[in-house]
Amino acid sequence: METEARLLLTFHALPAAFCELVVPSLEQSEEKYALPLGLCMRILPARQADQHKLLLASVSTPEGELRASALCSAPHYLLVQSEPLCELALELLAKSLAEHGAVLPGVTGVMDASDCFARCWQAFTGAAAELEICQRAYALRKVNPVRKPVGTKQQALPEQAPLVLEWINAMSAETASGNQAAWTLEDVSACIQDGVFYLWCAGGEPAAMAFYNRPTRRSVAISGVYTAPEKRGQGFATALVAGMCAQALAEGREFITLFTDVENPVSNAVYQHVGFYPVCDYHQYRF
Repeated sequence: METEARLLLTFHALPAAFCELVVPSLEQSEEKYALPLGLCMRILPARQADQHKLLLASVSTPEGELRASALCSAPHYLLVQSEPLCELALELLAKSLAEHGAVLPGVTGVMDASDCFARCWQAFTGAAAELEICQRAYALRKVNPVRKPVGTKQQALPEQAPLVLEWINAMSAETASGNQAAWTLEDVSACIQDGVFYLWCAGGEPAAMAFYNRPTRRSVAISGVYTAPEKRGQGFATALVAGMCAQALAEGREFITLFTDVENPVSNAVYQHVGFYPVCDYHQYRF
């Protein structure tokens, strides 16, 4: 029987060492863990965790078997993973962070792991844990035929960066999640330069946007799906997402991932119509 005394908690100063330990586990269930895996790919080039305000932790057995991991890039919430669920490992992680005076704005992750960590954090710190949002992770391997509305999918242009930023801020205001970092015009411009932002343009005007996010060796996520309020209900975002999925698959991705708000039945139905199928739920807690 596993006990806390047999578990080894490590805080990693080197992102490469953290990724070497956790990535193989995440890749075994990539549809479920595309979010932490994509973030690992993003931080891998970093030389030192503290240079990028990263908190990287793992809990393993003496034999090197991973029991849980945690990743946080300030000011985002702590992202926890434990597969299969090891409550002792998450308890050890929460206890150590609390004893070291860590200030966590919240936690997110696959629901059994995030639920467990939130309970432990509450017990060790006395901080209230408010369930902020329930998200559903989806994956797609084949695009269904969808009705094509007026307009075309176009890569965002540098001069459209102010509009994209305006829409990002509008979307953030609508979702009202605490687990978001503020974008700058420079951030948006850099992403447009990288070719990840796409728009659906109808009648010569942008109507909807989305962008590719968190690429891995096998998959890529689609994020930031937004339609201008006055242009909603015409299928622009649906066509844009379908087109971006088809493009990514044609370029060699095995599958596409995407998150939705569980409490938004419209978006859940739309994405399933495109070809996405539900994988698991993530719970996000604010402390």
